[in-house]
Amino acid sequence: MKPATGPPNHTMKSTRKISPELQSSATVGRTLVHNNSSQKFATMSTLRNPTFHRAATMRTPIQRRGMALLEAKWYGGLMSFITIYCLFADDFRAAFFAKSADDGFFAVAFICLLLFLFEFAVSCRCKPFYVNSFYFYLDIIATISLVSDIGFIWGPLTGSNVVSSVSGAGSKAGRVIRVVRIIRLVRIIKLIKWKHSSDEQSIVIVESKTGGRMSEMTIRRVALIVLFLCFVLPTFDGGYSETFNRFESKGFNTIHQMTTQPTVDPTQSVMFLSTFGNWFYYTTDDIVYLNMYSINHTKLNDMFNSFKFPKVDKSTAQIAKILPTQAAVLETYRTTELRSITVQGCFSDWNGASLVADPVLYSNECQSTVWYDITEAAQALALLGIYKTIFILGVMVISSVSFIHVARVIVLDPIERMMATVKQLAENPLGNHIHVEHDDQKLAKAQGFETAVLEATLDKIAGLMQVGFGAAGGDIIGKNMGAGDLDPMLPGKKITSIYGF
Repeated sequence: MKPATGPPNHTMKSTRKISPELQSSATVGRTLVHNNSSQKFATMSTLRNPTFHRAATMRTPIQRRGMALLEAKWYGGLMSFITIYCLFADDFRAAFFAKSADDGFFAVAFICLLLFLFEFAVSCRCKPFYVNSFYFYLDIIATISLVSDIGFIWGPLTGSNVVSSVSGAGSKAGRVIRVVRIIRLVRIIKLIKWKHSSDEQSIVIVESKTGGRMSEMTIRRVALIVLFLCFVLPTFDGGYSETFNRFESKGFNTIHQMTTQPTVDPTQSVMFLSTFGNWFYYTTDDIVYLNMYSINHTKLNDMFNSFKFPKVDKSTAQIAKILPTQAAVLETYRTTELRSITVQGCFSDWNGASLVADPVLYSNECQSTVWYDITEAAQALALLGIYKTIFILGVMVISSVSFIHVARVIVLDPIERMMATVKQLAENPLGNHIHVEHDDQKLAKAQGFETAVLEATLDKIAGLMQVGFGAAGGDIIGKNMGAGDLDPMLPGKKITSIYGF
């Protein structure tokens, strides 16, 4: 059998053309291994984006070396490890380490900041289309957020090295900002390789341009939604302000008013001693520094020694924690582990009618200060920060992976298999083309998804072409599938056969 030969009819070459989408910037690679046959079919197509490669040809040697560094596996692993470290390091420092270890953590955080800045500079200089992209702004936010972990920079900038009544609130807000670094792990999620296997064959799918774009957009949206919820939801739980202990503040305010009476020695007043003793004993947090107006340190110690508390061990331990100066306290405690209450004002003598009603303020010179130890609360908050980071990271990874998996099974995998079938017909017209029957694909066919119908139709068309053209017309199939135009008048082959019956 010899198909018609002759000069090709160029008037028919433009009747149909392969879709331009098949010529997009993508890489489709598949390796099929059939257990029942030693034959292996492989298709690999690298279609280039002209715009990208025009930019690539203009790169300098420095840019090429920079891109080689950014794409190196060891460098990607190093930056991923640093990102994970930065997510948890500050919370681990607050939860498990004493203040003496802070300088070491701050030094490591500063080194991480320098590495982030180095990566950002190299990316801006060497990576095409990086500036003003999504990852450009992502890296800016993540790098700036790292400054909050460097105490010798963050403290002077924000005044967080000063003890205040809202020290815990500031650290809470700082931990929320720190969650922004999670979005840097989008790059780790992007490295996930999708592998499928069956009893008959093993297929390794190299992500196409469509699949890569859809995966990237899905991860972006999931990450932004998660971060948006992290910032917004706390406002519905009372905002970022710290819950204030009104017993401690109101009680200390009352005691301060009693110490400012100009004609009365408070340490000799039964009313004052009773009020002060109850306030000190029932205070939730331990006092580490106490400065009362008109009561010096010696009188304060004598007053403590005269008290008879119900639980001696507890009261003795509380008294022992009180340090004489603020400097001594700051050598032992972090500012985030302390809460301060300061009361100002000089009040007139108590007239015997009411202890707290209508006090007469005549000066603002009188001042009393108390510092509370909130180390346990700060450590609990740091542990919750670790758990929250793990939870948010898990939600982002699981959501992104599940969404991408659904899109890949229903849309992307069929498209990539159809593209690979076309390429394989061009390279080996008579070979077995790609055919996958996973449960997901069977379900897609059963539910009538358009991609499954198209894939099945292309499968049938490929088989009919092989049967119709046969071995003699194999070159016609291959050359037409590999070219951009249709030319059915290509010469075929002469086949000599012997048939036996």
